[in-house]
Amino acid sequence: MKYMNRKSFQLVSGAVLLCAGFLSTTAQTGQKTVGRSTAPKIVAGKPGVFITFERFGKRTPVSEGESDNGIWLRLHNNMRYSIRFCIFGLYEKGYLPIKPEENTQIGLYYDVILNARADTDNRPLPVVPLGYPLLSCQEYELKAGRSIVFSAPKEHLAEELSIKIGFSYGWEETGENNPTHFVYFNSYNLPQNGLERSK
Repeated sequence: MKYMNRKSFQLVSGAVLLCAGFLSTTAQTGQKTVGRSTAPKIVAGKPGVFITFERFGKRTPVSEGESDNGIWLRLHNNMRYSIRFCIFGLYEKGYLPIKPEENTQIGLYYDVILNARADTDNRPLPVVPLGYPLLSCQEYELKAGRSIVFSAPKEHLAEELSIKIGFSYGWEETGENNPTHFVYFNSYNLPQNGLERSK
């Protein structure tokens, strides 16, 4: 039976320790990687930014000629980053809260657009309201995973109409030459058993 000399034993021991250290480091790194999500969305099965229906109800008209029948919607930020958009207050005293929290009713600037239709559709085109075009921007930052409620008059979501809201991601610079992203809500996503749609 051969015995290793002192030098060989030291080399083998060093190699074993080196291997053990590498495996331990790899395991720890793997555990950290598994625990930290790199996905941009919080809930994988949902869009990054989206709008859902909340309720129908009465609202105070913002512009002349609006009805007092309103639709409340919720804007969701499902990204792991904040988003920014322009808001205005819907308060009798006309003031805007400095830090609107979740469930606070505010107004969002948006455009009303006509949904696409087939070339063979010969129905008369509906009247498209102006919406709330951007005049002066009070920028609001919606944090990751949060949502905020806003309202619109029911005629802004009449049949064949959608609203389009512009926003930017938190890491993007603001300014005219920077990209603007859009999120949409279609009138066809409104409940059928609620307030009768405008014609």
